[in-house]
Amino acid sequence: MKHILHNLRCFIRHERLIFIVMIVCILSSAFILNFSYGLYRNFQTAKTVEVESLNELALEIQKDHAPTCKQVRQFIESLSEETLNETTFFISGTIDTLADYNFPYLESRFVYQNKEYTIPTEFRKNAEDKLMFGRMITDEEEQSSALVACVETSLSSKNVQESVQSIMTDDETLVFMNQEYHIVGGSGVIANIIVPFLSVPDDFVYDDVIILDFKQPLNRTIYQEIIAASTKYMPDALIFPDLKLPDHDTISIFDNIIAISILISIFSAFNFVLLYHFILNKRNHDLAVMRVCGCSKLKVFGNCIGECLLISMPFYVLGTGIYIFLLHAVLKKNYPYISDVYSLKVYALIFALYIVILMLAVGIMVLSHINQSIVSQLKEKKI
Repeated sequence: MKHILHNLRCFIRHERLIFIVMIVCILSSAFILNFSYGLYRNFQTAKTVEVESLNELALEIQKDHAPTCKQVRQFIESLSEETLNETTFFISGTIDTLADYNFPYLESRFVYQNKEYTIPTEFRKNAEDKLMFGRMITDEEEQSSALVACVETSLSSKNVQESVQSIMTDDETLVFMNQEYHIVGGSGVIANIIVPFLSVPDDFVYDDVIILDFKQPLNRTIYQEIIAASTKYMPDALIFPDLKLPDHDTISIFDNIIAISILISIFSAFNFVLLYHFILNKRNHDLAVMRVCGCSKLKVFGNCIGECLLISMPFYVLGTGIYIFLLHAVLKKNYPYISDVYSLKVYALIFALYIVILMLAVGIMVLSHINQSIVSQLKEKKI
């Protein structure tokens, strides 16, 4: 220990600038490591507490501004490929000619990808699993605008309600929107009448609801795109709530800040190792003399590691103290959840991680010095 303190005093006296730079590296590493952890946890907490995770968006249609089928198609087809790949559509409107019956709604369920309308796979499977008769509408029928319909099972020929019988013809067709739809099947999953979306006349008015299902939780970028497209092609038709949604730009900024913080911390630790490497090069003569006088490699190694610990540990603790002061004075005003993520255990774990990694790097570098033979160093005139 006496020799370690002697080396440290000589280091401070003769290499003051390098010593100051090493202190700055340690202080910055302490601050940045603690801040990176706090920033990450603050962001995760904010996402859980403040952000709504929505996989379904049900938008009520305002009756006075209800869109036509043509407007709905323009709205859907204007959306980006990224949004369309994430979205399944459900849309419903009242059939005026069936308004007095138990099943007055016309429904369409579809996805629009690669400029084609198709039936959602999961919905098709559920409907087919609960078929009472017939079959589901096919994708070919959807794309060809076929006049076919799949109905709720109580509309089937096996159990036709009297109120509905009057608008069905003998050959199992439904007459509405001035068109005859052939009933191809009935399923317990269907609540009303489902037809191919492309078979619906352009002037049919959807006045009930539009529901969008998303594969991944809805984010603000997609939500704003949907609002913009609706405003352009279906002005004032939909009521959009003010949702707190994750913002991809914000997520990207936080991720970049965290990554940059970690890189700066690693760079600071690396600078510490390089600076100590410079000091060891200047001590080559002293280390050789120690070895000649019988000092073991282990003792030389222990002296170097002990010196690094005496430099790094107190200044890391000081850096953590400065960070805690700034945390309560400044940081928690901008990051409301950051002060709740720390504990003595957390600070200790971050400190232990830093010291272990730093000492491993220093240890490898020290071993490379003391493993060089004294004879080879003399021949190369390094001592």
